[in-house]
Amino acid sequence: MVDRLTQRARGARLSVDLRDGGRVAGLWIDGEAVVTERVGGVLSWGSGVQAPWAGAIMDGRFQASGRSVALDRNYRNHAVGGTVLQRRCEAIDEFTIRSDFGHRWPWRGHVIQRHVLEEDRLTHSIELHADEVMPVTVGWRSWFQRQLGASDPVRIFADAGRTFPRFDDGIVSEFTREAFTESPKQFYEAMTGPTVLRWGQRLELWIESDLPCLGLADTGGPAVCVEPMSHRPEMLGLAPRTLVPGEPARAEMVWRWRRL
Repeated sequence: MVDRLTQRARGARLSVDLRDGGRVAGLWIDGEAVVTERVGGVLSWGSGVQAPWAGAIMDGRFQASGRSVALDRNYRNHAVGGTVLQRRCEAIDEFTIRSDFGHRWPWRGHVIQRHVLEEDRLTHSIELHADEVMPVTVGWRSWFQRQLGASDPVRIFADAGRTFPRFDDGIVSEFTREAFTESPKQFYEAMTGPTVLRWGQRLELWIESDLPCLGLADTGGPAVCVEPMSHRPEMLGLAPRTLVPGEPARAEMVWRWRRL
């Protein structure tokens, strides 16, 4: 049974872990690890899909179509990051993998992921498929190294229409901020451009996505977390997107980089 898929392009190498949600378990650019490798719990390393919900669902509970849903709580008192991050995936080909949502989600469905590495970019795409009507939100949870070698710590730049603080447990405040600040915990709506990560004069990486929201989290450790999302997490109970059989939801995220 295959546990990892590997791709190589000029100056770059990618490792995808099939045991832990098909996440990017390693990305090396000119030999330097940009994404954190396996450390801590399932929520704290690599870059993986958040589905069939993204972000933190308060107390692990929400209402959908008159139904009360209780999810397993996996971070403090909340349900974070969907089920796919903890599911084993099946390789369809060298680029494409599949995973069911599993028993921790009360509706049946699956996700198809595709990772394609090129010399100066990595393209991630996902399709969510439903066997029955269900509410969904989707996103990625990506942990990047705080420093590359002896570089300055990474700085993150984002442009958005609205900015909200995030609490330590990942819950998003309902009160907006005026504009982007380099706070360690933020949530953005109505993104107006790429998110840029810059490690001093060493490397710059752009994150471009068709998802309109973004979460940032910096716990002070050796990595920082960047989370493109389709919606605010608490919107799940309001059915911001209803997934129906035969009409998959799609999303894409592209990382591009250049040496400085």
